[in-house]
Amino acid sequence: MTFVNTTTVLPSSALAERLLGASTEGFWSWDSARNVFTDHRHCGVLLGASSDTTGADFSAENTYALGAMIAEFSASDALTFTAQLQLHYVDESLRWFQIHAVKEVAENAEEARIMGTLRDIHDIKIAELTQEAVFQISEAAHTCTELGDLYRRIHHTIAALLPAKNLFIALYDRVEDVLSFPYYVDECDPPPEPRSLGDAGLTQRVIRTGLSVLMTPEMRAKRIANGEIIIGSVCLDWLGVPLINAGEVIGALVIQVYAGDTRYTEKDQTLLHFVSNQVAAAIVRKRALDHITHMALHDPLTGLPNRALWHDRLRQTIQEAGRSQVQFAVLYLDLNRFKP
Repeated sequence: MTFVNTTTVLPSSALAERLLGASTEGFWSWDSARNVFTDHRHCGVLLGASSDTTGADFSAENTYALGAMIAEFSASDALTFTAQLQLHYVDESLRWFQIHAVKEVAENAEEARIMGTLRDIHDIKIAELTQEAVFQISEAAHTCTELGDLYRRIHHTIAALLPAKNLFIALYDRVEDVLSFPYYVDECDPPPEPRSLGDAGLTQRVIRTGLSVLMTPEMRAKRIANGEIIIGSVCLDWLGVPLINAGEVIGALVIQVYAGDTRYTEKDQTLLHFVSNQVAAAIVRKRALDHITHMALHDPLTGLPNRALWHDRLRQTIQEAGRSQVQFAVLYLDLNRFKP
């Protein structure tokens, strides 16, 4: 193969047209004098428009974001600009893009233009965010002092990947046959009381089968017609994945939406299932650590705080009293014939 350097030779318009057509990137230019954004190739399609129109199916919020980004670059002294941005579509879905811009040098300021490209980096960005989410969940298992804090961190991390306004974690104790809901954020339903696993409900099915469940209105209507019982308020889309640790299902992680145009897809199901493996490991690790800590600070027979916990609380109280300049009292109670 012979390589020819053509950087100093402009290709013909026909060849340039074919080169642009072969690229998956969008090409655009911005007339600073007229404040006009021109889509030269693919931008409209990348931004959600159909192939037979140059318009883009995105909100005024995105129009403002793009315009503000280009205007800021135009007013700066920089000659090139590269940034990532997330666009919000009318169906409430999100997609990541990379914008690159170059200033065209012109003798007449009124003829100055900015030219650039737009590239869809959504899959790459989601892969990066997923890896970051796995790391954040693992780190939270070591840094969070309470399980409630861990659950909130998990919710916040998942919400950065998927629409997860409504999220709950269900944990199942096989020995006691108790299904509990230690973390439950839902705009329609209150947290359920602990219950036996039973047969009814989507969460129970996820735990029983160890398989993910994506429930859409169409699927729900069919299952109800077949006699299946749906527990809780009727939502638009319901997505639940099992929490599995060491081959055992310990619970389920569920997200759901009640209204709007947000719809969960099989890609979302795969993504949440991947993250759930780290969630399960983090929960098991944190619960084990809490159990060890409890065993070290409580009497195994009575469950009462032991001498080590007493000294720890006394030290904390002395330090707090010193900072606040207050006094405290210690009550000493000696019980005779404690055993009977």
